[in-house]
Amino acid sequence: MYQVIFMQICMNKDTIVKKHIAALTPVLLSHDPQHCKQQIETLTVKLSEQLSRNNKITYVLPAFPFKSPNPDNVIDCKKVDHAEYIALDKLASLLDEHSSFVVARDTDVFRYLFQIKYQGHEFGVTGDAIASYSEGLSQIISCLNNKYPGFAAQLRFVSFMQLLNEDAKGMDAATILREEQDARRSDLKLNCYRRSQNKGIKSTMGTFFKPILDEMQPEEKEKILDELAINVMLRTDYHQELINREYPDAIRLSVHKQFGTKKIGISLIPGCRRTPWVGTLVTRADGSMGMMLKAEIDPEHYVLAGEVISDNRTSYHYREVTQESAYQ
Repeated sequence: MYQVIFMQICMNKDTIVKKHIAALTPVLLSHDPQHCKQQIETLTVKLSEQLSRNNKITYVLPAFPFKSPNPDNVIDCKKVDHAEYIALDKLASLLDEHSSFVVARDTDVFRYLFQIKYQGHEFGVTGDAIASYSEGLSQIISCLNNKYPGFAAQLRFVSFMQLLNEDAKGMDAATILREEQDARRSDLKLNCYRRSQNKGIKSTMGTFFKPILDEMQPEEKEKILDELAINVMLRTDYHQELINREYPDAIRLSVHKQFGTKKIGISLIPGCRRTPWVGTLVTRADGSMGMMLKAEIDPEHYVLAGEVISDNRTSYHYREVTQESAYQ
């Protein structure tokens, strides 16, 4: 009898693992078959281990920092739009009664990092924009909870500050980050991966702050971008350590392509490498979706669709116009 029960438990575990592998495989960011195979093998082992230990699967995903305020990139930096809805809907579809998602947000830290002081003025993300964006996410989660009962309870947003030790919680995020950056700066090594990461961050920051950077001398501009990129990498390392400490057994997902198997890169908008907060969602004529910078969208081929739902949320996206629909 006990042997039969044990076999049933094992079969049930295998079924759950296969179900999660089937759900995650289509959203893997890696397009290299061998790498995908390695990630799936790693996931299979980790999922089985988690179920054996805890009878539960926990995913951790650092995501949803804020909407980019650059008007060339998105429609409205304060409001979430259809891109966030699609991304959260995808997360909801990955969950079942055996799993939960921890979304590790560090909006306070990003707000500190995405700031440039120039000639007595500050440029970057505002607290109001973050608060509005966060409220919009809450509205989407409430909406999806009707579609996926229990989703709101399974999706837990955890902030950078919540992951800190008790003795550090009286400090603000900017102070903590500054101290960590000073302590870690000498150990930061720009190997091949780091150089690529540094280049990508500088490109992102350059687009983000283009209006103000264009007013600076080249040497000053390069110095600021170097400092911002290094700070972002140091912040990423520290945040990763906090997450690993708090959730040592969790399966680490990432919104970026991963080259190893410690973290699994997934696409929040299936098939798209860009995340919902750095671009605008476009729906193509064939029904497929993509993420584009607003400046890249040709108004002759795409029209703005959707509506304002609340002060913090829209369903805006761009829809491709075909010749047939244009004449209707």
